[in-house]
Amino acid sequence: MPEPVDVAYTEQMERVVLYARRAKTPAEAVPLTESRENRNLAYWETGLFAYALTREVETSRILLLSSEMPSLEGKDMTEAT
Repeated sequence: MPEPVDVAYTEQMERVVLYARRAKTPAEAVPLTESRENRNLAYWETGLFAYALTREVETSRILLLSSEMPSLEGKDMTEAT
């Protein structure tokens, strides 16, 4: 996995990590989730980039946070979540 793009805290003081990299192939813009090493991971693509959001939060919470991410262009994540 690439280096994190952003490490932030949500309004509920949940620490989340956002990764981004150029997408190799087109994929869904709708976030998908999975669990790895006791952490929930949501991943999706918007435009030319693939994103992943991860941390030790419930699956439903990481999915909610990730579904809000594509609309955050240019905003500080802690302000928008």
